[in-house]
Amino acid sequence: MNAKIKIIYIAGYGFSGSTLLERMIAAHPQIVGCGETHNLLHDFYINETCSCGASLTTCPHWKNVYTKYLKNKNSINNLNVFSVIAEDENPQVLYFCDSSKTTLGNMMRPYSLAKKYDLTLIHLSRNGVDCLHSVLKRSTNSSSLIKSSMVAIHWSMANLTAYAFKFFKSSAYYKITYEDLIKNPNKQISEVYRFLNATSQNKLKSFNQKSTIPRTHQLSGNAMRRVEDLVLNRTSKTDKKQTFLLLPSLIFKILSFPIYKLMGY
Repeated sequence: MNAKIKIIYIAGYGFSGSTLLERMIAAHPQIVGCGETHNLLHDFYINETCSCGASLTTCPHWKNVYTKYLKNKNSINNLNVFSVIAEDENPQVLYFCDSSKTTLGNMMRPYSLAKKYDLTLIHLSRNGVDCLHSVLKRSTNSSSLIKSSMVAIHWSMANLTAYAFKFFKSSAYYKITYEDLIKNPNKQISEVYRFLNATSQNKLKSFNQKSTIPRTHQLSGNAMRRVEDLVLNRTSKTDKKQTFLLLPSLIFKILSFPIYKLMGY
């Protein structure tokens, strides 16, 4: 039964656009976006708010799962949650999407899920220097040099772990870059659907600078998951008006080499 449940797993490092990619993929009427389900137990414990705006106790997607969790907390964990969701979900659903990535702590998660379900891994990569820039803009606790070193190591490990999945199950591995996604979203999402064999009788969502990206039912993740009228911004997030520190960038490239080159940067 579990093998018939199809999972899309978005792998890679944080700050790479996984929340955005999942929202775009889940615009397909037969794909359900679930967010970062590795945080399931924590989010259930505090009755977190779903990206749809409702609490998990009232969210139409998570309500039944949450009820089952309260009745028997040992029966639901962040690996078998898809089995529980599928019990009450529309049989027309093709895929459930998990955007937990392969950062530290989740490196082996897609491999574990692949043993239980029919899993397809989408490796989302973004230029590590841009990821570092995003981290440094939010960081206030440590020096930029220490943070640069940590990001370089974690970025390399997350992307290498995701890349290695192609040797684990080559037919279920697909790579996409954040840069290509922003540059030509319709083409990239169409190719993802084609790889997933996710055809639809309904007209699929077209993404441009004026159209909104529908919300799904995502756990955790970037704050944009809760933005109701999210419009795709094709402006590069590498803010050229700000002077990026040269030394942190250099440290990142040195420590992440050769993974940096392997990822095509």
